[in-house]
Amino acid sequence: LWLEPTNFNFNNKELFKANINIGQDFIGSPFGFYSPNKKSLYFENRNNITKLSQRDGDFPAIQVLILEQGFQILNYETNNEFLKYDSVEKFEDFIKEQGLQSMINKLDRHKIPTENYRRFAKVLITDGNKGFFIQKPKLDFEIIALNTPYKPKSSFFKFQLFEKKKPLGNWQITIFSKDESNTYKEKIKTNSNGVGKIKTIENRTYLLSAVKINKANYFQKIKFKSDWFSLWASLVMKK
Repeated sequence: LWLEPTNFNFNNKELFKANINIGQDFIGSPFGFYSPNKKSLYFENRNNITKLSQRDGDFPAIQVLILEQGFQILNYETNNEFLKYDSVEKFEDFIKEQGLQSMINKLDRHKIPTENYRRFAKVLITDGNKGFFIQKPKLDFEIIALNTPYKPKSSFFKFQLFEKKKPLGNWQITIFSKDESNTYKEKIKTNSNGVGKIKTIENRTYLLSAVKINKANYFQKIKFKSDWFSLWASLVMKK
């Protein structure tokens, strides 16, 4: 799941519109807004937070007139959702894709895996004015921008991965990007302090994705009826 606006450069006279997309490899389908899925939805500007309310069925899912100026971050956090895999092999393929091969020995191969997952999606937008700021970590899992991608002379983008407000080091980040003709994919790892850096190319849209999976403890299994918990962080921007 990721957020993708119709325009990364907003103005204060027109509605800002963004899709909630679900898919794979940066190719997906937009979905209308559905309030039971939402835990929180808000804009952050210089560490000021504006909570958003949307109507069920809105399409694009997010439509709002932005009154503030400068750099903005749209944040969307989902509630828990339940998933049952088709097979043990499907779950094994998933954890391998996320670079989590060490989890394989925790699999019960006699039972189809079940999972509860939550998603933490962000998109970076601007109106061309200055005002970049670094978010303070506040979510259970998130990617935080350390510099603006909208500075013309800058070709590198730095970010930091956090789990429960603490840097998550040596963790896989999947970088998807696309231009008018193609999509691209690469994988990097954060350093010991959770920091990563990528080179950016003009007129290309980027999706950074990270996944954290934990085996459910006894009480979680009883409450949520699932064997695993996963947290997904995404961050989208356009150079």
